[in-house]
Amino acid sequence: MRVDRCGRLLAALGIASLLALPALEASASSSATSSASRQTTRQIALQRGGASAGRLECVPYARQVSGIDITGNAHTWWRQAEGRYARANAPEPGAVLVFRSSGGMRLGHVSVVSRVVSSRHILVEHANWPGPGFPKGRVARDVSMIDVSDRNDWTTVRVEIHGDRDGFGRHYPTYGFVLPRLANGAPLPPLNPITVARARLDERAARAAARPAGYVGRPAALTDAIASEIGDVAEPVTRAPAPVVAQSAVQTVAQAAAPAARPAAQPAPAVRVAMFTPRESLHDDEMVFGAPDRSLR
Repeated sequence: MRVDRCGRLLAALGIASLLALPALEASASSSATSSASRQTTRQIALQRGGASAGRLECVPYARQVSGIDITGNAHTWWRQAEGRYARANAPEPGAVLVFRSSGGMRLGHVSVVSRVVSSRHILVEHANWPGPGFPKGRVARDVSMIDVSDRNDWTTVRVEIHGDRDGFGRHYPTYGFVLPRLANGAPLPPLNPITVARARLDERAARAAARPAGYVGRPAALTDAIASEIGDVAEPVTRAPAPVVAQSAVQTVAQAAAPAARPAAQPAPAVRVAMFTPRESLHDDEMVFGAPDRSLR
């Protein structure tokens, strides 16, 4: 009797195993297909320039536009540039402003100076600085950036809000500017990508630099906001006056006898200031836009 029961139990277990075998095979096949699909997706992303293939980071774009051959997280550029590139705390066209790691921008940020408007106002271009209505990974040009540091050394800045609102974001700490020349004053050599992945990133950045920007700054719409922070938007960059040279009596008489020279034409202001009435006063909630909550640069 006991043998019969054991036989029936073994027979039942065998039948159950046979019935479960197709389900196990189907599950294994589905798992293998899913794994292959994930691998294919990852390979496609890598072939297109990285896991975030649809988004351009700030580092490759700044490297491509400035010619400064530094890789790695943005906040490390200042340290990496020491001894290799000239550095300063005053802007010039082509220089890269290096943001420190702070708050939601733990990897820092880099922006390239495109124009110096005044000693406290510059226009920059960069990638991956989103705003309201302006997504991550896009290129922005002619963006206003103002220096709000106490000593006018560009260690604290505010950046124009990108998107469908006017105004400036919060205060961001920075290191300073990496200048577009070597530490010994020599011109920059050509970029030299040493890996396939780096070459792909540089190629994507070059294509982005050749296309129209996703956002173009509006300095005229920020006149009041800039004036309240740093003064006149069209304030020229201050330069030391030329030394006064004493003239002899003969030179003085000769100048008096010479015909009066026509006054030189005044150069156009650095920024054309439009006469307008602000759409509405800026509120605190309009000042919070700027860098993303998490930085992937």
